[in-house]
Amino acid sequence: MTEAEFTDALAELLDAASNPSEGLAPEWRDARVCSFGEAGLLTSNAGLVVRLADGSEWQLTVVRSRRPS
Repeated sequence: MTEAEFTDALAELLDAASNPSEGLAPEWRDARVCSFGEAGLLTSNAGLVVRLADGSEWQLTVVRSRRPS
């Protein structure tokens, strides 16, 4: 799995989590997740931008630490 594939899978997971199920914290219920590229960031890194309902924004950089053997 590449960094980009991992980033896409993580974005899907976070998007699924933001569609409420009981017990989900309110600030996550309307979270928006997109890749660095979709957000228009000028970087060669793989990663995600997470925007929470309270207006805060977080960036997660994805770096592979080990390749499969």
